[in-house]
Amino acid sequence: MCGRGTVVPFLEAGTQDTLLIEANGVPKKNGRAAMKLLRRQFFGPNETAPGISTVVMDAFNIVQDRIARSRLAGDPPDFMISPRLSGIGPFDFHRAAELIERGLAAAEREVEDITREIEVRRMFEPRVEETEAEAAVVARE
Repeated sequence: MCGRGTVVPFLEAGTQDTLLIEANGVPKKNGRAAMKLLRRQFFGPNETAPGISTVVMDAFNIVQDRIARSRLAGDPPDFMISPRLSGIGPFDFHRAAELIERGLAAAEREVEDITREIEVRRMFEPRVEETEAEAAVVARE
């Protein structure tokens, strides 16, 4: 081992109360100390330092973002509305109303641009009558 992480001994049934673990240099009984150690590693030692779960979710989000960007580069969408999602985590389901409001605000910001783009595309789009007339000319030749 490279000195990273924590070694948790294999516990057989009935022995967990008798084993001691040193957490921060202070020997403690295994039950509560082990749970406290795992909680600190999983969620982070304080609010500023990330825990394992935060690091894993951030890595997953980076990979997912890279995949989405590469797919969008190959086949870009006609329109894309991106709400501002800073401060929202993947498990913040209880903030659904706030997220819906953010999506609505993002859509309202983009409505004018989307409408303008549709009008421009309609101006340069060939009319159905013109394409049918061109097809009839080609068929006669």
